Amino acid sequence: MVYKKYIKRNGKTFGPYYYESYRENGKVKTRFISGPKASGKISYKKWIGGVILFLIIVGVGYYFKNYFKVF
Repeated sequence: MVYKKYIKRNGKTFGPYYYESYRENGKVKTRFISGPKASGKISYKKWIGGVILFLIIVGVGYYFKNYFKVF
């Protein structure tokens, strides 16, 4: 039988961790199967950092557009 386990540390929940229970020589044993998968989401801090970096680059380009005649 496979079951999930979650761990709580310092108010944060980690998991799910998947375990399998099986019987060997009359004793029940547990085997670790897999841990949590990495999500494809971008973190909030990285997203805000990217937006701020983009605004800085646009602001610097706008400020120096008369000097370099790029825009």
